[in-house]
Amino acid sequence: TQEPGEYNRNNLQCFLTDLLPSATKTSVRLLTFPKAPVFIPKVSFETIISNLISNSVKYGASKITISVELVSRALHLKVCDNGQRIEESELPYIFKKFYRIQKDNTYRGKGLGLGLYIVKKLVDDLKGNIQVKSQVNQGSEFLIILPYGK
Repeated sequence: TQEPGEYNRNNLQCFLTDLLPSATKTSVRLLTFPKAPVFIPKVSFETIISNLISNSVKYGASKITISVELVSRALHLKVCDNGQRIEESELPYIFKKFYRIQKDNTYRGKGLGLGLYIVKKLVDDLKGNIQVKSQVNQGSEFLIILPYGK
């Protein structure tokens, strides 16, 4: 496990800018970030965000928002999109290795079904948890809660 390092709003803004090719039609907006830098394992944090974003893009999102907030003794990372919703029946399986959404059996892109599995593994390594909400015509919301502070 990597040591936590200082990470600020600008670091995340630059990461998001580098992440998406300019050709993409998807917009990513950082809504909130604590005023002071946070201390997090940078690689794990950025891998979680990049896997959630690439998943959103793969399933048709045109708008993605990201919020990072400190709530009592936890760091909340919320990634919301307006892509296809995840069916209720699929939610229990989306973090399993090699699992891919079954909807209409069509995939917008190639993938091995590892993105969300890796997210779950990293969140587990950081002793956090993930909540997922998905609604028709509203897309999906992933909330990652990581223990923060002493």
